[in-house]
Amino acid sequence: MSLTLLIAFVGRTVPIEGYPGFVIAEADGTVLALTAAPDPAAQVHCDSTFTQAHFKTMLYVQGDKFHESGRIDFPGTDSYLIVSTTEAGTATDETDGTITASMIWHVTAGGGQFKGARGRITGNSRAGADGQFTDHQVYKIRLPDQSQ
Repeated sequence: MSLTLLIAFVGRTVPIEGYPGFVIAEADGTVLALTAAPDPAAQVHCDSTFTQAHFKTMLYVQGDKFHESGRIDFPGTDSYLIVSTTEAGTATDETDGTITASMIWHVTAGGGQFKGARGRITGNSRAGADGQFTDHQVYKIRLPDQSQ
């Protein structure tokens, strides 16, 4: 089964003291959409419980490129995803003083209802100089066949 999720996050980045270039990002999110294929009825068990998300990641930033890895939890479900970038994300300084960024995370593992998950997550964010950011993420996740 494959799942598609759309999640909007609001969070903050904090530099790790004594480790130049390393940043912790943490955010809370709202699941805006969730669909399952090939059986749309399979999403019923997810719709009532998968309404919130939380992520905590570590980034290594070099100029306008960054690498990121961490964990996305779905509170109240005992489900989570482990993610990391394999290609560098990109960040751009905007004329209004904000930073826009985009990345692709690879889902390398999961637990709970996401046990055995694989897939990709694309994200686009905008951050202020104070570290506050918004991030919109699209998840394309493949789950192993549970009927075996």
